[in-house]
Amino acid sequence: MRCCRIASFAVLCAAALAVSTPLAADERPPLTKEQELQKFHPRRLGMDAAVRQAGYQKRLEMEKASLLSGIRFRNVGPEVQGGRVVEIAAPANHPDSLIVAFASGGLWRTDDRGGAWTPLFDDELTIGSFALGDPDGRTIYVGTGESNSSRTSYAGAGMFKTADGGKSWQAIGLADTHHIGKVLVDPRDQQTVYVAAVGHLYTENPERGVFVTRDGGRTWAKTLFVDERTGAIDLAQDPKNPDILYAATWERARTAANFLESGPGSGIWKSADAGKTWKRLSAGLPAGATVGRI
Repeated sequence: MRCCRIASFAVLCAAALAVSTPLAADERPPLTKEQELQKFHPRRLGMDAAVRQAGYQKRLEMEKASLLSGIRFRNVGPEVQGGRVVEIAAPANHPDSLIVAFASGGLWRTDDRGGAWTPLFDDELTIGSFALGDPDGRTIYVGTGESNSSRTSYAGAGMFKTADGGKSWQAIGLADTHHIGKVLVDPRDQQTVYVAAVGHLYTENPERGVFVTRDGGRTWAKTLFVDERTGAIDLAQDPKNPDILYAATWERARTAANFLESGPGSGIWKSADAGKTWKRLSAGLPAGATVGRI
């Protein structure tokens, strides 16, 4: 035991010496955030949303026409957990009910405190966030595209809505946002929905920031936009004054070789007029190239 302690102490001393030792003549200092941005993240634009969705429809047609389309697989175990839970909501009129969204496992509902679960949105889309539009949980807004920004965070296809508890769904826009961090429904009006869109992960695009609809998703307005690398990752609404909202923006970019996890676009914003205009908060808050996800 004494030998182990001596060895551990020696390792700690060596580590401390390494930290305090200046760089050798042939060593290079680590890259700054600006240098990292220039080296690994040149400007790149992604695929157009309409082309991407047309490719998905072509895939469905090919699967339907395939000779293997008649084969059905049955899960015989072992049981696999759903993985990352991204959002949980409880319908106000149903105390025994929960609706849970998984990043890559769909949207599920239980009405008996978890005894049995029913899939509501079990399509091939990852989920970033969702929100209930009424006290019964029949109207649900789902923002697709996981927002954790790992290499396995697959892009979504925008916002989806159900008005019958998940029996049928319709796409309601923002298809090119790819990743959605938060969905909020105004408690005064279920037709007013706020969306924090993170945007493309591997490429730049302008469809990111905070979007607002006041007609249930028929039309959208982008009310907060920083730049084509910076999206919105989170939203919060003042429960005493719903006209006051806060948004967190996040500048990030990924390539196969590098993840730029921070940037000057990251910050906290406030709206005092129900999301129409935004002002960046700066007093006492960190700023600059090293500010990441908030």
